[in-house]
Amino acid sequence: MSIDEVLTTAVSTINQLTKYENKWNLKVKVLRRGSITTYSNNKGTREIWKVILVDEEGTRIQALMFSNVVTKFSNLFIKDKTYFVSNGIVKPVNPKYTSAHKDIKLALTILTEVKKT
Repeated sequence: MSIDEVLTTAVSTINQLTKYENKWNLKVKVLRRGSITTYSNNKGTREIWKVILVDEEGTRIQALMFSNVVTKFSNLFIKDKTYFVSNGIVKPVNPKYTSAHKDIKLALTILTEVKKT
C-alpha cells in the first residue's frame, strides 16, 4: 500500500485518539501556525514549533515539533490549508501550559507523514 493510500484511508477524528497512541490518521486544517522558537536546556539548544489543527468535527488540537522534525515540516502546515497527518505520539497535556484540546496534544516525530489534500 502506498503512503498516499495509507494517509487517505481509515481517517480518525481527534476525539477518537487515545493517550500514547502512535498509529493514527487525521484529516485536519491548520488554524494557527506559530513561530519557530529556540530554547536551551541541559540537552542543548533546540527548536520548537507549535501549530493548532482542527478536524472536520471542529475539534482542535495542538501539534508540537522539535528540532529535526521542525526542519522536515517547515514548508508545510500553511494556515487554512488541509492535510492528512499520520502517526506521531498522542500525549496528555501538561496542565501548567495552555493547549487547544483539554486532554491531549500531538508530538509529531521524524516518522510522522504529512500530505496536503
